Amino acid sequence: MWAITGLYFVWPSSFRNVVDAVSPVTVVTAPTSGPMVAAARRPGWRELIARAERLIPDQHMQRVVPPANDTGAFLVMFSPVRPAPAGREQLTPVYLDQYTGVVLPASSRPGRSAGDWIMDWVVPLHVGSFGGMTVRIAWLVLGLAPPLLFVTGFIMWWSRVVRPRWLTARRRAPIS
Repeated sequence: MWAITGLYFVWPSSFRNVVDAVSPVTVVTAPTSGPMVAAARRPGWRELIARAERLIPDQHMQRVVPPANDTGAFLVMFSPVRPAPAGREQLTPVYLDQYTGVVLPASSRPGRSAGDWIMDWVVPLHVGSFGGMTVRIAWLVLGLAPPLLFVTGFIMWWSRVVRPRWLTARRRAPIS
C-alpha cells in the first residue's frame, strides 16, 4: 500500500493518468482573477489573507497559494483542526481575486467517480491521517519496521557470515 501510494509522490501526473485510465478523475478548475484594473490599488498578501480569515474565523489558516500567472486567483486554505490533515480534500479553500481582493466562487465537483475517491485517499492512506491516534501509532510502528529489519538482518549476516570468516582468517595468519 505504501509503495503504491508512494508512487503518487514521485510521479504525480503519471499516477493520476493511470487512475484516470481506470476511472475518470474529475478535473476541478480554479476560478480566475479578472483583468488588472489600472486605477485600482492591488491588495497585498496580508490584506488578502486577512479577508479570507474574516470569512472563515473558526478555522486555522493552513496554506497560502499565490497566483501562478496574471489570471490566477490567490488561494488561502483553512483546516478545522490543528495540526492540519495531510490531504487537500479536508481543507476549506477561499479564492480571492489577486487584483481586487473580491472573493471568487469555488468550483464544485459535479459528481464523484471512483477515480476521485482513489485520488482523495492517496495522501491520507500514505501518511495515516485518518482514523485517529490508533492509526497514527500503527503507521509509526509499521513505518519503523523496515529500518529495524535492515539493522537486525545486518547483525545476523555479520555474525553468521563475516565474523566466522574473519576469525578463521585471523587464526590462520602467522604470528610475528
